[in-house]
Amino acid sequence: MLGACGDPASDDPVRVYAAASLTDVVQTLLDDHAAAGGARAVAVVGATSTLARQLEAGARPGVFIAADPTWVAYLEERGLTEPGTRRTLATNRLVVVVPPVAGDVPSSPQSLAGPLFRRIAVGDPEHVPAGRYTRRALERLGLWEKVVSRLVVCADVRAVRALVARAEVDAGVVYATDARSPGVLAAFDLPLPADDPPIRYELVVAKGAPPSAATLADFLAGPAARAVLDEAGFER
Repeated sequence: MLGACGDPASDDPVRVYAAASLTDVVQTLLDDHAAAGGARAVAVVGATSTLARQLEAGARPGVFIAADPTWVAYLEERGLTEPGTRRTLATNRLVVVVPPVAGDVPSSPQSLAGPLFRRIAVGDPEHVPAGRYTRRALERLGLWEKVVSRLVVCADVRAVRALVARAEVDAGVVYATDARSPGVLAAFDLPLPADDPPIRYELVVAKGAPPSAATLADFLAGPAARAVLDEAGFER
């Protein structure tokens, strides 16, 4: 159904393209926005790179929340964002997790190179922000070449967490917020190189999105949403 001049009708829900690591929290945020009288919105969650390419390919424009600012810049460079709408929502950390039933729990990054951890799940380093961050961290520690043959590459961090929870791998690398799940056991933080920027979630409104998308973006960057993100373990 179309409104004036071919714009989406006002009763169509706003699309929110959100990084997979926001799966547990994004629906709460959208429900809170609706409860406050805001426009209806639906979440489309997935790997940040996949969502960015969907928008590039012509997906209905809405709000984009990336786990890696590189992909916000990717859309900006192609003229696919509304000027002045880019902002930071939160930060996160990498954590190595193991199955709750694990008999062996690694105590440091170097443990991953030992014989007990034969299968390690990670996000795809070529496409998934968490995987790219993981590779940078392991390369800086001199561990990447020692563990690369053991890696089980996944489409996003939620797939990593699922493999770990089912004990189909010996360990996995996820965000700190994913490590809070009762289905996995957090072992230790995997630090990024000291001179790297932090893991940062950025929001931007896609070019051509309805006015209600800008209003929603303001809500997501506001104090009520911040409290929800804090409760979920996202950092500032």
